[in-house]
Amino acid sequence: ESGWAIEPQEPLAFRAALTLSAPIVSGFVYCIVQDASGATVVHQRRELSTLLDGGLPAGRHEVAGEFPPLWLAPGLYNVHLKFIGRDAAGHDVKYVSERQLLDVTGWSNEHARALLAPACDWTVLEGVA
Repeated sequence: ESGWAIEPQEPLAFRAALTLSAPIVSGFVYCIVQDASGATVVHQRRELSTLLDGGLPAGRHEVAGEFPPLWLAPGLYNVHLKFIGRDAAGHDVKYVSERQLLDVTGWSNEHARALLAPACDWTVLEGVA
């Protein structure tokens, strides 16, 4: 299992190999991020036709994407891609990439009961009635 580390405020870039045994005419690509307990934190879907003109030929391809900062609380997550498509004969094709370990670094004491750890600028206004 491969993986990488990011800070909560960093964008999350991902990529995974997709090997197709037959040409695909249509389908959806999914990116799924799960926390250490298996709860789904992110589940994004994109139609293949919005990424490519036509389908995908048989062979090895690479799927990549990038999220803006998700502000995930520090901890371990896993990321994987899923592809559900249809070949020219009308058969369903399903593919799931290997799960990649995502280590969101940082001190987690402040965020122990939360999934998100957004930055917050605090101010104390003294003597306000």
